[in-house]
Amino acid sequence: MRSGLLIIFGICFYFENSFCQVKDYEGNVYDTVQIGNQTWLNRNIRSKFYSDGNPIKNSDYKCVNGDCLNSDTFGLLYNFSGLTKNENTKRIQGICPTGYLIPTPSEWHQLMLTLNADTTWLWKGAYNYVSNKVISRSYGGSNSSGLNIVPSGVFALGNYYNFGRGEFYKLVESTLIKGITIFFDGSTNGTIRIDTFLSQEIARSSEQYLPCRCIKYSGSTSVTNPNNKLQFNIFPNPSLDGSITLEADKELIESNFEIQIFSDLGVMIYRIQVPFSKSIKLLLPGGVYYLKVMDGHHNPNLIETRKIVVLDYR
Repeated sequence: MRSGLLIIFGICFYFENSFCQVKDYEGNVYDTVQIGNQTWLNRNIRSKFYSDGNPIKNSDYKCVNGDCLNSDTFGLLYNFSGLTKNENTKRIQGICPTGYLIPTPSEWHQLMLTLNADTTWLWKGAYNYVSNKVISRSYGGSNSSGLNIVPSGVFALGNYYNFGRGEFYKLVESTLIKGITIFFDGSTNGTIRIDTFLSQEIARSSEQYLPCRCIKYSGSTSVTNPNNKLQFNIFPNPSLDGSITLEADKELIESNFEIQIFSDLGVMIYRIQVPFSKSIKLLLPGGVYYLKVMDGHHNPNLIETRKIVVLDYR
């Protein structure tokens, strides 16, 4: 026996594993997928109308690779104005259906943690060993996440690029805008890149058109690592005089883990292996550093990365 609940622009069905179908103003229907504590649409947006019924300007969207018959599979491409509806709030609904939003960098990071991405090189903008989990089976991925990402490519500088080869999204939170790049290389250790745009002008360009994937609004902005219950603190951060204290909890001290600290050039400058004391004091010159907790058996799965800032006091 099943029951249904009608909600604004969406119908949810409840089974042992619940799912929803969400409908946009134009009548397009999208399935959803639950990943950890997040709910994502498992298709790119393909609407030519905002949820309030206002049409999107013809100049603010394009069909993928110039073929509008592909829209059911690939969605549409939107420039920044079309994507965001020029909203200036902290969270942006933009082109998303009612109850859904443009994802933020923090929400994407939470998704990557839930999918157990290797964030060893996150300081270089790379989530490793994860792209295969989000790529559609039709394009060589396992799609174990259910996100069903397809290679829509982009339109920029008057041409279409990377159709069939890559997927690109913008993550928006107020004035913070980052870009996601997913290349379809068929590798199980494939990388998803997250990058900051060189300027706000480029990030908000009306000449760059990308697909859109929406996340359900939850009211929560916290980021948790479901694979990490080990706790440690860094203080003061930023440091005014180069003095840094690392403080670990009992579980971390007793486990087979190590702490590594890298310079902003990727050079390891400290490596602290267990056993070590509860508090470790370091003196660092001015600069930016990246601290990570690694499995002592050199498992590629990074437990956590922290950024350390030491102001130039010398």
